[in-house]
Amino acid sequence: MKKKVLIVSKYGYRQSSYYTPFAEFGPCEMDSSVLTTNPDSIGLAVFEGGSDVSPNLYNEAEHRTTSSDFQRDIFEKAVFERLLKLGIPMAGICRGAQLLCVLSGGKLVQNIQGHGGNHKVTTNDGRTIIVTSTHHQMQLPPVDAEILAWADPKLSKIYEGWTPTDGVLPPEREYDCVYYPNTNALGMQYHPEYMSHDSEGFQYCIELVKKYLIHN
Repeated sequence: MKKKVLIVSKYGYRQSSYYTPFAEFGPCEMDSSVLTTNPDSIGLAVFEGGSDVSPNLYNEAEHRTTSSDFQRDIFEKAVFERLLKLGIPMAGICRGAQLLCVLSGGKLVQNIQGHGGNHKVTTNDGRTIIVTSTHHQMQLPPVDAEILAWADPKLSKIYEGWTPTDGVLPPEREYDCVYYPNTNALGMQYHPEYMSHDSEGFQYCIELVKKYLIHN
């Protein structure tokens, strides 16, 4: 029997659309209590999009544009720590990518522009892919992260709500897809679930999960 894909959800919204790009890796599970009752049934966990990640998690003052849900952050941080202890690989979409960045030792730019709609990314193997984004915060990965894709050309003229920090990459690129080897976590800032199944962006998500998280 295939292991399940856990969609991590604080309020039980059942945002099953986030499951769509991961369907081939197992049936969907929405109840995070399974990590206590039957953790061996989970092969992959996915953190959803939504509200901004609280800057309390990465030691920044809150920017005027930030709108966070600290109770959600605390819940998801606890789930992340449980997954890490269990050795279960993690993926994150949009806010989920930002959360994985922060919990893997990075931080965020709290406000950028130009990332609403379709745009080009360049991949670390030299391809150009069209993805769909809708966000105003951006990952600043730790220096040991593997940068997989970035907006090319850069889209934002502003980078607000961040300070330089040792061990964290500056916004020299607009980071879109990042792998965090120290936590076995994959962050995808764009929304593959918004894209058609035969699109390059949707298929790129599946490709990255197979390469970095699910080694069948």
